[in-house]
Amino acid sequence: MIKERLNKCKESKTDSIILLKEKKSIYRGINQNNKVVLKYKIDDCVYPLNSKEIRCDYLLKANNNLFFIELKGSDVKKGLNQLIVSISNLKQYFEFNSINARIVTTRGLKPKRLNTYKEYRNLIKLIGVKGIVLKNTPFEENIN
Repeated sequence: MIKERLNKCKESKTDSIILLKEKKSIYRGINQNNKVVLKYKIDDCVYPLNSKEIRCDYLLKANNNLFFIELKGSDVKKGLNQLIVSISNLKQYFEFNSINARIVTTRGLKPKRLNTYKEYRNLIKLIGVKGIVLKNTPFEENIN
């Protein structure tokens, strides 16, 4: 059932910038060579709004790398949980080289002691510390 919804919620993009926005949070994935990037709308598509399932906002697949993206106001703990659950539930449906987790916040700064959050430590166990980025909006990165 999830696999069918992933296919229904998939968009193939070759734009040089893959723009994701929610309220005031902005993520820009730089697609320098205009390669095919698969963009999945997780919140309100793979999982409908009335679903009780915790989930992140978007998933990008570029060059066999997965980018799970949560666009947040300031609730970093909630964002970490949304990423953990989404990665755990969805990674099985993809072939990938690496998994990356992104939280883009509109308010507040990165907590000074992020490693004191058990959610952060759990995310590290799941994908490794190198794959995790927490930044204020707007955030942009090369995705291929």
